[in-house]
Amino acid sequence: MSLQFVSLLRKANLHVDLIRAGSGARRLACTFTPFKNGDADGVGYAGDFLLRRGFDVIAFKSTVDDWFQSLLPQDLDAVRSSILSGGYQWCVGYGSSMGGFAAIALSGALGMHRVLAFSPQFRIDQKFDTRWRSCLGNIPVWRHEVGSPTQAEVVLVYDNHGKDAQHAALIRQALPAGSVTDVRLPFSGHPSVYFLQETGELRAFAEAVLAGEPIPRVNRARRFQSVHYCKAFAWSALGRHRFAWALKAVGQALKLSPNDEEALALKRRILSKQRRRRLTGPFNLVRHWARLLKQS
Repeated sequence: MSLQFVSLLRKANLHVDLIRAGSGARRLACTFTPFKNGDADGVGYAGDFLLRRGFDVIAFKSTVDDWFQSLLPQDLDAVRSSILSGGYQWCVGYGSSMGGFAAIALSGALGMHRVLAFSPQFRIDQKFDTRWRSCLGNIPVWRHEVGSPTQAEVVLVYDNHGKDAQHAALIRQALPAGSVTDVRLPFSGHPSVYFLQETGELRAFAEAVLAGEPIPRVNRARRFQSVHYCKAFAWSALGRHRFAWALKAVGQALKLSPNDEEALALKRRILSKQRRRRLTGPFNLVRHWARLLKQS
């Protein structure tokens, strides 16, 4: 495939390129790199996947975790001008985590018809979620927010057990009624795109959503073939003191990926908590009976 690159924006930590798959493409995808991206070159997030399917791609590639707040209004005007001059009949946004946020927040400015966002944030300064607190210093000004005027249909894919679900609820409230479709994937972890990739569901799902087709149902039959699912399930079971379930799930994660550092650390944590529970259990029982005797 012969690709044509057109540079639309060059900043120290942000590149925006238009990549043409061939002459006459009528579909455009605007993609946004996720958290901890280190490469501002190439075809960007999921660029290869989209170019092979006949999309031209505008790739937003940031090497700073600033949720794309360094984009100025004039920067977006230049990108929008390129979109309009291309005569595209269908424009979509695609991103995960930080990139999912940007795809939604910039969907109106870039004239998108549909957005596919995996585990996006509403904002990263919410009190209920401190996962990205260290990145707040990268954002002196919030220029772009979820809730800016948009006509896009937004497809949210996320784990409905945990903080990503709270972000999804805030996103839904901020956008026009009926414009959001939720795809809830229990224990898919963050970001949920890994779960779909590991279970073999991503390609068909993304193809349908980005083509404007009805949103397909995700088959979760192979969920225990996902390392991310197993780890998220284990964390949840641990929180409820279901140690046998937690060990079984993390064991499956390590069977799939023996050197996964998070899974190894999680297994140690489960075993440690299980030992403490066993040791303190008899003492708790004694204290309980002592209180009853004292009250009698």
